[in-house]
Amino acid sequence: MANYTILNTISDEHSTEKTLVAIIDGEHIDTLDKLYDSISSQLKFPDNFGNNLDAFDEMINDLDWLKEDHIYLIFRNYDDFLSEENDEVREILLTILDDASSE
Repeated sequence: MANYTILNTISDEHSTEKTLVAIIDGEHIDTLDKLYDSISSQLKFPDNFGNNLDAFDEMINDLDWLKEDHIYLIFRNYDDFLSEENDEVREILLTILDDASSE
């Protein structure tokens, strides 16, 4: 079973003491470099984040530095997400996210 939910409307939920909400807007995130910048900032990745898929996989599966108990990634404008990357890169990234959410 997939570890994601597709919403019909955008959530107004904001980060709280126990919940961290990261917004990934495909309209502005059309390359991996832009994704790395956005997500590393929102999820407070350590400074040694390597800006590559292997490093992203390690970081997204750790997140021990975050104090929040619940972390949500909300994708907006998904059809535009990583539009400058090839389908294989997008599939690898989504597999990493799906695997991390099951941890």
